[in-house]
Amino acid sequence: MATSSHKITIDVPQDRVFKALSTVEGLKSWYTPTIEGAAGKNHEVVFTFAGKEPFRWKFIDLKPNSLVRWECIDGPGDAVGTRVTFAVSGKGNQSSVVECDHEGWPDGHSEFTKCNTLWGILMGHLNKYAESGLPDPAFN
Repeated sequence: MATSSHKITIDVPQDRVFKALSTVEGLKSWYTPTIEGAAGKNHEVVFTFAGKEPFRWKFIDLKPNSLVRWECIDGPGDAVGTRVTFAVSGKGNQSSVVECDHEGWPDGHSEFTKCNTLWGILMGHLNKYAESGLPDPAFN
């Protein structure tokens, strides 16, 4: 199984990054503005995109200010069953490090490279939103 990994530093405290990753309002501000459902352990959210198949993610683990883990319950291709983990750690008092791993991809899957690229783009939008406080979703 393959895993895509990304690591960024964001110049805000951990709690601000955690809220962006673990609340529907936060996710709408950097990922996509069309999200339905509820955030929280064992809750599900549906991310929809214009002209594309939606993704349904379940929050399977949350540790305040440090960890958010989702599992894909429904979506296109081989995404179902894959998991995304966001590990957030402090870097001084005013900066955070976010490590994003999307694991469980079948080896050699054609969508893996595309998904890896999209996560890189998404991490840039997360950074911009967390630092500025201004919504800038990657997908409108």
